[in-house]
Amino acid sequence: MEYTEELIEELTKVNPANLSEDGLKLFEKINEIIDERDKSFTRIEELEKALIDENYEYKKELEKKNKVIDLMAEQLTTDYHGKGWIKNYYESQV
Repeated sequence: MEYTEELIEELTKVNPANLSEDGLKLFEKINEIIDERDKSFTRIEELEKALIDENYEYKKELEKKNKVIDLMAEQLTTDYHGKGWIKNYYESQV
């Protein structure tokens, strides 16, 4: 990756006016590839952020459900069925 970045840096120093017709076509094609690569990296970053956000929301929802299960378990605790048993029962139902 470092080598690629060095090549891109060198390309920024090229004056397209000094290139032959074929050289100019190659230069333009390389720039298109670089632009597409940059767009791909941006899209990957967007997807990573979306996954992180989605995971965060999922964890919040799971914590909320766990609190509800805890409250239900406390309310339904009997001498025969302790809080742990009731909590396990409801967690297995979710």
